[in-house]
Amino acid sequence: MKITTPFAAAAILLLSACSNNSSPTGPDTARLGVPFRLSLGESSSIEREPLRIRFERVATDSRCSPDVVCAWEGEVTASFRIQVGETSSQSISLSTVTEPRQSFDGYELHFREAFPGPALSTRRIPPDRYRVELVVTK
Repeated sequence: MKITTPFAAAAILLLSACSNNSSPTGPDTARLGVPFRLSLGESSSIEREPLRIRFERVATDSRCSPDVVCAWEGEVTASFRIQVGETSSQSISLSTVTEPRQSFDGYELHFREAFPGPALSTRRIPPDRYRVELVVTK
């Protein structure tokens, strides 16, 4: 079977377009202004910046369970360790609703979302199942 050049070129273009999507990047390296996700205990460096972020713990998860009626949506509060360069390090807490952004050393960290969604009222989410979606800007 002979594959024609235009067909092969179209297939390559289609495959390369599929691989360059706008979904959040993985935990190893992230880019400024691009959402990325971390699991509990994971760290990510910011590409071309002297910055590293570690997802340390979930302090609270007060999100409304899908099987109850709530007065407000609730939120997740999480702690992060921020390292800028070799010497500057600090812990910060962010919440998905009341305090989703915080500035430090010329950067801003935005806590966009927590995964998985809220659990049923009779269940708790195991700590190792949490993932957070963050964005760092300058």
